[in-house]
Amino acid sequence: MARLILLITVPIMLALAGPFGSSAASGQQSAADPIPYEEVVSLDAERLAEGGMIEVYDEIEPVIVSRGGRPDTVQAHSDEKSGRYSIEHRGITYPVSGGDISVAQGWGNAAAVFFEIVNRQMEGSGYRFYALNHGNDLQGVFLTDKQYAAARAFHRKGADTPFLPTREAPMFGMPDDRP
Repeated sequence: MARLILLITVPIMLALAGPFGSSAASGQQSAADPIPYEEVVSLDAERLAEGGMIEVYDEIEPVIVSRGGRPDTVQAHSDEKSGRYSIEHRGITYPVSGGDISVAQGWGNAAAVFFEIVNRQMEGSGYRFYALNHGNDLQGVFLTDKQYAAARAFHRKGADTPFLPTREAPMFGMPDDRP
């Protein structure tokens, strides 16, 4: 039964992606596209902002190591009284969400903090961790400088354009290609 559902679901998903889906969403990659979609990591900014950052970090830690990064301690702090959630790394405490931080700002903070922490650990490795998409569709991919430059040239617009998240609303570092 599960096999039948999978066989039916995949063609339907690909058909729905059609001309509007990104190459990452449809699982298809153009021969010229320099982004290794098979290595893209699903992150989900909501999950990161709502207490899942350490769990996600633990999931990608082996990839950090395989790319020459040097993982170190990352700690989460939750205050049930205020609802605040923060992350501590290398002596710096990063406020992420809760309290007087709006949901949208929390999601943006979570993405920015996560990428900043991972990239601090990638220093000297030849790789950086870049974001694709945002919000629930937030993804990450490790790229060399050469891959990044090629990806930026190839994806001049849209969600597949790699970027480094920031804490600056409303786009949080995502390239703004709206008219």
